[in-house]
Amino acid sequence: MKQMNILGKIFIVVCCIGFSPLCACSEDSTTSNSDADTDSDTDTDSDTDTDTDTDSDTDTDTDTDTDTDTDTDTDSDTDTDTDSDTDTDSDTDTDTDSDTDTDSDTDTDTDTDTDTDTDADSDTDTDTDTDDGTTPSSGCGAAAGLSSGRTTIQVGDLTREYILQLPDNYDPNHPYKIIFAWHPWGGSANQMEMMNYYGLENLADGQAIFVAGEGLDYQDNGLGWGNDGGRDFDFYHAMLDLFRENLCIDESRIFSVGFSFGAMMSFSLACTEDSMLRAMVPMAGNTFASGGCENGTRPVATLAIIGTADSLLDGHRQAVDIFVDRNGCTTETVSMDPSWCEGIGDNYLPCECVSHQGCDAGYPVHECEYNADHQPAPNPGPIWNFLSSF
Repeated sequence: MKQMNILGKIFIVVCCIGFSPLCACSEDSTTSNSDADTDSDTDTDSDTDTDTDTDSDTDTDTDTDTDTDTDTDTDSDTDTDTDSDTDTDSDTDTDTDSDTDTDSDTDTDTDTDTDTDTDADSDTDTDTDTDDGTTPSSGCGAAAGLSSGRTTIQVGDLTREYILQLPDNYDPNHPYKIIFAWHPWGGSANQMEMMNYYGLENLADGQAIFVAGEGLDYQDNGLGWGNDGGRDFDFYHAMLDLFRENLCIDESRIFSVGFSFGAMMSFSLACTEDSMLRAMVPMAGNTFASGGCENGTRPVATLAIIGTADSLLDGHRQAVDIFVDRNGCTTETVSMDPSWCEGIGDNYLPCECVSHQGCDAGYPVHECEYNADHQPAPNPGPIWNFLSSF
């Protein structure tokens, strides 16, 4: 009998050292614990959980552990949890982006573990990017920080004024076109508002934001855009920065429209590398009075309109030639049909629009000349069609 007791102890030692599946061991030789774990789960992703639990318990209570792991994974993760247990659990997880694992274990201890793991890969980003090529400003997604009406803005040591017109049903999540309408010499921001921003606001049907800046006195003969020391360009950039921050605008669809001194402002502003202008419609202008045209290469799509009896005709054509070159066009032109001339009154005939050939994609140059003296273009429909094509 003594020999058999010795042999039994040797057998127990061998089992514990070799981790034989045929016997159960504990650090206390006086207690024999037997765990039976039957876990059957179904994995639908590539997550693998390895639990190695080693606990030493001296009681014979039978408890049921319920581990609830909620993992939100958008990739393949491998989690390794190391606990001390004498259990050998066979866990099969079922993960479908949000995994809930329920392990039913019969142990000699009482544990209740609730783990909730949320991976950084499951973050939800909210942005206002769209698939239609728009470039939303930082003001998108928030309530408008500005409202329609006349207001002031400080530009250096000057207090400048402008009129802002938002769509009636302004949507803070919709990036809007923005159109700057520059008044002629002796005009005003109020004039632009009364002229419906050269007739474009009604045609826009809520698809654009309109701005009319007010010029400064020029040669004691009315408000204009002399741009002394670049102060009118500074005014433009101060307004644009304010609108980008407080409104939802499309930074890839910023337009400039103007007549006479307003056309000169459009030409000269488009010459700058940082104007952000996508297209312009100068009506009877040049690059002489608003600071000239700085050297540069930035293209701007152009629809230039002028009367054939206008005293600014030569300077106007020279300004257009600058953008013929910048937009990669050739001097070869073809008559456009249909064109801006469609629907114009008989008193403005003859009228012809030509399109320069070979221009870079998306940067056309169209020239329209009609029978008239110095006046704004009388046909706004094709102007809106041109701008809305971008």
